[in-house]
Amino acid sequence: MSLLLLLLIFKITITVFAVVIPYLKHEPQGLAKEHGLEGNSSLVFRLYGVAITALLVNYCFGAYQLVGGTFPQAAIWVGIVSNIGASIVLFSEKNRAESQASIASSKAIITFGLIGFGLIFAVVFPSEMTQNLM
Repeated sequence: MSLLLLLLIFKITITVFAVVIPYLKHEPQGLAKEHGLEGNSSLVFRLYGVAITALLVNYCFGAYQLVGGTFPQAAIWVGIVSNIGASIVLFSEKNRAESQASIASSKAIITFGLIGFGLIFAVVFPSEMTQNLM
């Protein structure tokens, strides 16, 4: 198993439990309160959950390609844009208005950022990231 495969598995697992399940299953009012939103945002949370699921399908195909010996170029670039983009958006929002979700936001910024930079590392050093660890 390679570092890149471990990174993709980590990303998929964390995202399923931290984003997809909560956004598709939990009550929108609780999610809205948690994120400091007002009004009925049920549709927004559900659509976001589906969009993130689509990203995860891309990562799963990337992991599949990696196991088959092919460098998953498309999955890596989608992951870079998605994770670095999420970090930037969360960072700018966090600085704009401090909220009670600040600690959770900081953890998300760090997590998405590290995943994004790990994927950038995979583009720059593909052989190091795809070699088997054992």
